[in-house]
Amino acid sequence: MAALPQATLDARTGRVSHAIYDHHARTQEDGRRPHLGASLIGRECRREAWYAFRWARRLRHEGRMLLLFQTGHLAEPRFVADLKALGATVLDRDVNGRQFGFSALGGHFGGSADAIATGLPYAPRTWACVEFKTHGSRSFATLKSRGVKLAKPEHYAQLQCYMLALQLDRALYLAKNKDTDELHDEWLTLDRPFAESLRAKALAIIQADVPPPGTGTGPNDPTCRRCDYRELCFGTAVPAPSCRSCAHATPVTDRPSPDGLGGAWRCEKWEADIPTLQAQRDGCTGHRYIPILLSKSADAIEYHDGDIHYRLHGSGARFANGEGEGALSSEDIHRCPDKPGLAVAAQLKARFPTASVIG
Repeated sequence: MAALPQATLDARTGRVSHAIYDHHARTQEDGRRPHLGASLIGRECRREAWYAFRWARRLRHEGRMLLLFQTGHLAEPRFVADLKALGATVLDRDVNGRQFGFSALGGHFGGSADAIATGLPYAPRTWACVEFKTHGSRSFATLKSRGVKLAKPEHYAQLQCYMLALQLDRALYLAKNKDTDELHDEWLTLDRPFAESLRAKALAIIQADVPPPGTGTGPNDPTCRRCDYRELCFGTAVPAPSCRSCAHATPVTDRPSPDGLGGAWRCEKWEADIPTLQAQRDGCTGHRYIPILLSKSADAIEYHDGDIHYRLHGSGARFANGEGEGALSSEDIHRCPDKPGLAVAAQLKARFPTASVIG
């Protein structure tokens, strides 16, 4: 076969890499989990957790980042093999083939531990919860110098939740530097009052019908710059419509969802539990935003014939969220890139009832 010109070879460089990135970007999930996860409850900002639980955004990441997220999961079999090589008994699945996890508060709060183990060097006869994590070099150095409780409080809280739920009083935190393969391990003890306070925190977030106060001071706060919900706190963006951002829906903590996926949600419009997780995702034409979610752009002024009416900041112009004449659906409001223009969109909707806002 004749050699290809260098220009042809150069033009083909990177095609496979980008194809892999594109594949992962196309097939990724949207981050809307059935429950509030133990992996999130240790973060300081309750508003972030509330937005995640209420599915405020359909999260999308570029392919390279998705591969980076997978690195930790791909390292878990190696962690398990290394512990077993030391003579430990390591169980990463229960008798039903599922991870050891817990579900609490009717199914609205939960999580899954990486493994449980006994025969570890710390205490050979003690069963312990095990969590595996991978870190970049900077994060790993901080972890080594400060310990997991101070360096990664969300990881520490996660393990406390698992220990409490699995009725274990010890945990192994085993971490790896992704750049050097250096390992770091810590033996943790159940702090029952703290673990119980985390469950109470989860309950408060789940039952809150408006976003709790956030911890950030502004859009340039270091923590806020990395937050998926930054534009909701400091811009005029509004959550994607779903049952969880609807004023008619309320989480119920005394029973699971009818389909067993997460906790139950009660719809007051239809006077029934929302039947499935997919139904929560899809929503219905009766969706009305929780009014405070539009408060960056407008104030709710009245509820009339099933529609919520708003007055825009600045102009004082009005629009309605609902199904009445000239009212905007929640999808219309979400897609409208210029929220001060919602009143104009409502006027156009009154003239052309079948029209939809295209962002």
